[in-house]
Amino acid sequence: MSIYRTLTARSIDPTTLPVDEQKLFSQLLEESQKSPDWVTFSVFWTKLLRDVLRGLPPENRTKHPLYKMAQDLEMRLGIAQGAVAEPDYRDYLIDRIEEKFGSRYRFCKATGIPEAELSQVLSGKKSFSVKRLVEAARALDMGLVLMPKAELTLDALSEKKPLKEAADLFAQELASVEAVAEHLKHVEASSRWKAFLKERSLLGDTLLHIEEELRNRPAQQRNEDLLPELERLRATIDASLTHIRRKLASLHEGQALGEKSKT
Repeated sequence: MSIYRTLTARSIDPTTLPVDEQKLFSQLLEESQKSPDWVTFSVFWTKLLRDVLRGLPPENRTKHPLYKMAQDLEMRLGIAQGAVAEPDYRDYLIDRIEEKFGSRYRFCKATGIPEAELSQVLSGKKSFSVKRLVEAARALDMGLVLMPKAELTLDALSEKKPLKEAADLFAQELASVEAVAEHLKHVEASSRWKAFLKERSLLGDTLLHIEEELRNRPAQQRNEDLLPELERLRATIDASLTHIRRKLASLHEGQALGEKSKT
């Protein structure tokens, strides 16, 4: 079993996993090689890895090698099917920060980059200045690459690019909300509001309107209403993401039919 290399150039050695988890990885590879619809594959690997990931603390689930490889295989399928955008520099930063520093907090402490600024950049709400990007790249042992403008323009003209970017953003927001909700379920009820404010500060504007909605309610009611509000937000984002993915799939099918008719 060879080293697995992700789209963001991260190397993962499946042979370091327990034997039963190596078998799960083999199943993931076998299924992905059948070229299923990327959304169908997402459902497949989520169910396949459920028991393994369920036994981990919520904050460690997305760090598990099986999770990372399954997500990467899903991304590859989505890109091949024209439904998912290629990784951009933010994806490389996210992966490299985790690999080299273990957390965004440690990265920010080491570089002096404010956590709020990093959060907004990685969520796509802002961009680093060239100076800041050079500082981040240096700390992460990464390089910067210039590309011919024509290649960038060609990609930007794609009809699907705005939808792909929207899908990526919604997926990030959904993952953030789900992580916060899962974390708060394990926090003592009387402390949930305080814990939520700490999480909210790390996620920029994602949860701002929930804070505004609940802030003026009595303390006990805030704690009681917090999880239901998060679930409503999660359902709204999930519905929007599903709609965007269906639109992308429709565009992809239309393009495929058009190409077929030309032949």
